[in-house]
Parts: sequence; structure tokens; C-alpha cells
Amino acid sequence: MSKLRITNENGRLSKEEIEKMIKDAEKYKHKDEEYNKKVSAFNALEDCIYNMKTKIKNMAYGVRLNEMEHVIADTTKWTENHQDASVDKVQAMKEYLESICM
Repeated sequence: MSKLRITNENGRLSKEEIEKMIKDAEKYKHKDEEYNKKVSAFNALEDCIYNMKTKIKNMAYGVRLNEMEHVIADTTKWTENHQDASVDKVQAMKEYLESICM
């Protein structure tokens, strides 16, 4: 976690400007944390998709393999069309993919 330090060493900023900058940083901290959670969730889902694709390359053909390929394709398409999905929904999709492919 990075910390931001705002000082007025050269007298360029007024006390009010510094206070506003601090309030703005605090205001957007939560949004930044939520965005980071979402990015991490999407990265985990995409890693899972990649791992499942690698796994099925090593399997013999059959009904199970066909089902896995369809679920991977559907999940890949879902990630492309649902970039605004909540972290919970992305994690649920990852769990669904794992439940079918494991």
C-alpha cells in the first residue's frame, strides 16, 4: 500500500489546496481499491480459463472434453461482454468454470 505525502515546502500550495488534495485522495481511495479487486478477479478468471485450456489439450476426446471446451468458450465470451460485472459475479463465474472442468 503506497502512501502519498503532500507538503508545502516551497509555499506553492495554500493550506486549503492541500486539504482539498487530501480529501480528494481519501474520496477516491475506495474506488481505487474496488477497481483493484475487480482487476484481480478478472485476472484470476482469465488464468483459470488458460489453465483449463491447457488441461484439455492433454485429455482424450470425449463427451467430458466437449463439455469443458464449451464451458471455456462460453466463459471466455462472458469475460469479453461483462467487463462491468461485480467482483462477486466474476468470482462466481470462476467457481462455475472450475466446477465443470475439475
